[in-house]
Amino acid sequence: MLKKLRALLISTILAFSGSSSFAAGQFDGVYVFDSQGITQFLSLHQSGSTVLAAAFWTIPASGIVFNFADGQQLEPSRLDVWDLYSGTLSGSQVVLSGETRYGACFVTYLVVFDSTGANITRRGMTTTTFGKSRGISCEAYYSYLVNIYGTAIRATRVF
Repeated sequence: MLKKLRALLISTILAFSGSSSFAAGQFDGVYVFDSQGITQFLSLHQSGSTVLAAAFWTIPASGIVFNFADGQQLEPSRLDVWDLYSGTLSGSQVVLSGETRYGACFVTYLVVFDSTGANITRRGMTTTTFGKSRGISCEAYYSYLVNIYGTAIRATRVF
């Protein structure tokens, strides 16, 4: 009985060792790029054709104060910012979209992957209801970005 159990266990391990299943996709990883003079990181996660991405960067803070519940206040020297995007992968490209600029804007990017990274193209930006309530025009901001920096961003895969 013990011999049969051991043989079954070894057979099971061998059967699954060559065909392990992971949620990770071929484009999963961390990409780095420069946008508007600020180094940003894109953490990309793929499961099947679904892609989730988060962009992270740090910007200088000026005049911002955080209030703690116990009455303390903190005026940070920097703000660590992150935005979340999602999309559906088709071949080696995905259209990612999501909110950005602290929820004031909704942005869309086309990402085309290659062996060393990805080419990211700005596709558009619209103002969310929240942004409109604060008098923000993301369309004007998008035009500014494109006029100054263009639409193309090159991201290098670093992890």
